[in-house]
Amino acid sequence: MFQPELRRVLEKVGRTSLGGFNFFSSSDSDDNTEHWKKAIDAICDSAASLSSTKTGALIICERKTKLGEQIATGTILNCIPSTAIFGNIFFPNTPLHDGAVIIRDGIILAAGCFLPRPQKDELINKQLGSRHRAAIGMSENSDAIVVVVSEETGNISVAENGELTRGYSKDSLKRLLDNRLLPEKDANSIRENSFAGRVISKWKKVKKAKKENRHGADFGLRILSIIIAVIIWFALSITQYPTINKTITNVPVVFSLDGTQAKEKGLSALNYKDISVDVEIKGMNYEIGSYTAADLVDLDIDVKSSHSTDKVTVVSVNPDTVSVEFDRLTTKTIPLTAEAPLISAEEGYILKETTTSPSEITVEGPKNDLDNISKAVAQISKSKKISEDTTINTQDIVFYDDDDNVVDPSKIEVKDTKSVDVNFVIYKKKRQQS
Repeated sequence: MFQPELRRVLEKVGRTSLGGFNFFSSSDSDDNTEHWKKAIDAICDSAASLSSTKTGALIICERKTKLGEQIATGTILNCIPSTAIFGNIFFPNTPLHDGAVIIRDGIILAAGCFLPRPQKDELINKQLGSRHRAAIGMSENSDAIVVVVSEETGNISVAENGELTRGYSKDSLKRLLDNRLLPEKDANSIRENSFAGRVISKWKKVKKAKKENRHGADFGLRILSIIIAVIIWFALSITQYPTINKTITNVPVVFSLDGTQAKEKGLSALNYKDISVDVEIKGMNYEIGSYTAADLVDLDIDVKSSHSTDKVTVVSVNPDTVSVEFDRLTTKTIPLTAEAPLISAEEGYILKETTTSPSEITVEGPKNDLDNISKAVAQISKSKKISEDTTINTQDIVFYDDDDNVVDPSKIEVKDTKSVDVNFVIYKKKRQQS
């Protein structure tokens, strides 16, 4: 009935507690307390161990907001947390070490999970690595507690509500997780002046005043909860999940000739490297709002997002056609000479000869262009008077045809030679006998 994005909003609202009262399901936190106690001990022990060896780790402690989308991207484990399990998962170069571990109800549900990007990625400290950015993004999109161990420094950090705090020890991490994840302490963390606190207070008054009609009070509270959920849904739909159109300029075009007649005939595209287009895309603001040209790939036929979980629709590509030249690429070896019109000998000396090293160069380019080249010249444009043998380095190589016209070098590449040494041999003049 709803679009997938709107269903996700309702799912998030429906699974978020309002002062300990869940809109659509009952809580099993009492049954899971012992699981969480053991899981917290394993997380803290593992974080300290991984920190000592500077082994990167990313651990998500799921709370009321269910992380079904992220779990679907990983590998289901469904195992009891332990130091050995975490050590095996995050050991460098293992299949799951780059992803996140997600813990639900004190049990490791999945590993190797991919997390959403932060909503304002450009505002985050550039020194933070990919794990810390993923942790911030996950905590922005849910009420999860995210534990991060840096593989650069070994520091232990925690992301919550889009904020990253750093410098945790084993003991301080345990205090935080106990406070956030164990039900009895979590209930005490609700502030009396918060919206949730006022709802709870009102609820208690209703229960006390109408004990004889308890079921009726519960029904009224459920109706109130549904109304609040609808209001939040509308607010999120307008502010966080609007569909927008965005134009990204200067997107580079990448060509693939596989399976084409040009490939079969040995032809290559010549001028495509400088071709770019403007792409208009459509999607959710939180997904495409920060997109740049680097986030679009495969622009030969279809435009796709480099973020596989984002839902992006291409509205238009301008221009929708491009012109490309094709030719056979070949190589040619050409003798190399030097031109240095502003280099001269000091008085009393003569410039005997000028040579180059290397004496010839190999170039690659379209066959038609290479056939027009008759000579290559290393040019020295600086002015200098010299009195001894001198070598000057240059990267300025000019190609000429048989009529001494300059050949366009834009499609020609000099192979194996980045620069040329021009050698000037100086002789001293003999003095005349009087």
